[in-house]
Parts: sequence; C-alpha cells; structure tokens
Amino acid sequence: MKYYSTRDKALARPCSLREAVEAGLAPDGGLFVPERIPQADMAVAERLAGESYAALAGYLAALFFGEDIDRGILQREIDRIYDFQVPLRPVGSRYTLELFYGPTFAFKDFGAGFMGRMVGLLGGADEKLVILTATSGDTGSAVAHGFYNVPGVEVVLLYPEGKISRLQECQMTALGGNIHPLRVGGTFDDCQRLVKELFADSSFRAAHRVSSANSINLLRWIPQAFYYFYGYFRWRQAAGGESPVVVVPSGNYGNLSAGMLARRMGLPLGGFVAASNANDVVPEFLRTGDYRPRPSVRTLANAMDVGAPSNFERMMWLCGGDADALRGELQGFRSFRP
Repeated sequence: MKYYSTRDKALARPCSLREAVEAGLAPDGGLFVPERIPQADMAVAERLAGESYAALAGYLAALFFGEDIDRGILQREIDRIYDFQVPLRPVGSRYTLELFYGPTFAFKDFGAGFMGRMVGLLGGADEKLVILTATSGDTGSAVAHGFYNVPGVEVVLLYPEGKISRLQECQMTALGGNIHPLRVGGTFDDCQRLVKELFADSSFRAAHRVSSANSINLLRWIPQAFYYFYGYFRWRQAAGGESPVVVVPSGNYGNLSAGMLARRMGLPLGGFVAASNANDVVPEFLRTGDYRPRPSVRTLANAMDVGAPSNFERMMWLCGGDADALRGELQGFRSFRP
C-alpha cells in the first residue's frame, strides 16, 4: 500500500508506510491518505467481532498494513494493545459505545496505543525518531502511554498551560523516560500551529528525524475506524436495526473522519452528526458553506476546543472534494452551553 497527500491530486508523489508515518504531515502541507480504501468482508468482520475487539482490529489492520508488517506479529501486538473492554450500553432508546477503558481513560488510547506499537515494529534509521505532538488533553496522555519506553523514540508533547485537566497533566508529566511534556502559554491551536510550522520547515526536517502522533498521522487515524465496525455489530445484535446514524463528539475531527473511512470500507452506516461545542467551525460550514477556521474558545470540554480542525481536509478528500456530498453525509450540532 502506498500513501499520498490529500493535496496530491495527480498521485505523483507516493510514499511507503514508514515514510508517511515518519513524515506525519505531507511536504505540501496535506494529510496522508491510502492509495485505495480496502473493502472489508462484512461476514468475516462480524464473526471476528463476536470473538473479541482485538480479533476484529487485527483483521481490519491487515487490510491496510499487512504488506508492511507480518500479519502474525501484527495480531500479536494488537492483542496486547486492546486488552480492555469495549462495551455498548443502552441509553434510553439509543446506545453509546464506551471507549474510555484504556490506560488513560480516553478514546485516543485506540489510535495512540496502536501507533506506538507499530512505530516500534516499523523500526527505521539508527537515529532516534522524535514524536512531536500538540494536545488539548486526551491526546497527550494517550500518546505518552502508547509510546512510553518504545525503543528509539523520544516524545515531545505541547499542551496549553492551564487549559487541560490536572489528571491529564499528571498522566503526561509523571512518566519521565522518553516522554517530554512542555507547557505552552496559549491555546491548543497555538500548540498545533507550532507543530505545523516545524513540520513545514524544510531545514529543520532535514536536520531532525521527526514525526507527529496527532490524528494528522495516518497511523493514529486509521485504527480509529475499527471501533465503528465493532460498535455496529454490537448495536445490530442489540437493536436488530440497519444503517444507524452515529453521533460523534468532535474537536480535530480525527474520530469522525475515521468513521467516514469505515463507511467507505463497506460499513453500512446511515451518516453522522458532528457534536460540537462553541468551537463550531464544521457545523457552521455545514449550515452556511463557509469554512472559517479561527482561534478556539475555551469551554469545559477542553478536548473539543479546536478552532482549526486538521482533519476537515481528510473529510473533504473522502467526499471527493464535494462539499454537498459532505453535507449529505454529515449533520452538525452545536451545544450553546459554555
């Protein structure tokens, strides 16, 4: 499997998995996406979901990464990553998939844990790989634990001072070793801007082997598609329905765009609702057609405080650049509470 930038319309600059993962952001400023979206055998996926989450994730991961990583080793590592429950709970007449039973109690354990293990398997040059990541809270904790003590990797985390919870800060700052958290006087958007500026600096990139573990990195992003399959099969077993609409709390839109990826792998979802707080850049776009990134507004849901969501570009790529197609698949909802 080769990977291309969302901005490489001619597919002129293919990258290997290792190249795409280590680059993080494409040289032209786009995000890496696969050359093709593999189709899942739904009967096989449903059978494996009945065995365990790890069994299903191993099958789906091999569709993307089986050419680069031995499938037996891939499954072994996935069994170690996903050793926690992923329950579907009824909430009135609806259901919620609980994704907070990982080591840092955040859904980002699914992507960050996977990426940490896979980077270790991909190996690379003798020079250390530096993972440079901006976080609004959950990502930093999950990345810190996912990459903790991974050989040959140093992790630098940028987080906005005073704008994450005490628990999240402790989860990042208490590990030591190869984990290096840095407080930034500003917002998450400032942290993300610093990361993007470094990745856009060709002289810096030439001198340092550096990557990112935000959802801009495809190895963080793709595994988030897997729990949509698991949730769907559990929901169908519980409710007996077809084509559910999935409501996704959204900040940087890695989670929701991964659901859109799952849909294109053959998962019969009816669409999505992007649940937003006051940082409603995408819901506003869906209403007005104007995409206006802007400084984030601080709210109680700090992990959603993103005013310039990186994965909007992947969402548009998944829709072939057609804004009307995106509006047909996605609805926006904004809570007006702070």
